[in-house]
Amino acid sequence: MKFRLLFISLLLVPVFLSAQLLSPAEEFEKLLNTKIVTYAQASRFVLEAAEVMIVSDPNEAFRYAVNQGWLPKRAGPGDLAKLNHISRLLMRSFDAKGGLFYSMTKGSRYSYHELKYMNVVQGRVDATMYVSGERLIFYVNRLLARPEIKDTLEKRRIANEKLRVWIDTAYIELSDIVESRAMASAFVQMTYRGVLLTLNDSHVGSVVNPNNEMGSLQEIVRILSTIPDIRVLVVGQTSAGGTDVYLFGLSNEKARSVADLLVSLGAIETNDVAINGDRR
Repeated sequence: MKFRLLFISLLLVPVFLSAQLLSPAEEFEKLLNTKIVTYAQASRFVLEAAEVMIVSDPNEAFRYAVNQGWLPKRAGPGDLAKLNHISRLLMRSFDAKGGLFYSMTKGSRYSYHELKYMNVVQGRVDATMYVSGERLIFYVNRLLARPEIKDTLEKRRIANEKLRVWIDTAYIELSDIVESRAMASAFVQMTYRGVLLTLNDSHVGSVVNPNNEMGSLQEIVRILSTIPDIRVLVVGQTSAGGTDVYLFGLSNEKARSVADLLVSLGAIETNDVAINGDRR
């Protein structure tokens, strides 16, 4: 049974980079001509404006927003966006401060009222109304004009620049480890999502013990521990025969064993690591 032992993605947080974005003029024109935006469209535009995430795929921005709790889990990326939910997305993305009830709940209802109070949301509107592209641009621009939001975004830009340096350093160090250890089955790649490290191994039978690769993992731990604000994705993959349920469970168990080891070794905090099983 052949496993792709370890696939670690060091995701840049809080910003992801992509070279396939629309130009600002194209983006604005598209939004202005959109009568009602979807949650995916809104997520991509808002997260970029807030210096949180820059990606070409709106669905990826949507998934990030949902995972952060900035959009309701029941929402779909193609669903038409309602103002109360967009209000929460705006407040959370821009880290806008609100009153007592908003601070306690961070919910859509109080997010909407906070934006009304800040005069970001204006006119005769209802919390459950749909949001047009023109209104979304207006809300974002109103937030960007606020001094406290400008300060927040400037701090994020500085942090993102430092993070890019750390990620570049991680890429160089991981590449050096792979080369110095003559790890023919390892592969390091820099992508817009961050540094991708793949370690391949072949075994027959049940899930292998990641301690067999302790030397390599110890080197990875050392590098991970030097990089702040990262997310680690560990994916176990297999191309062996068997039912989909069996293979997915096997892949998932492999990924979990490696993830648990990385946490136990102090490479990453539990809340900052995710696992996923895949089959080929």
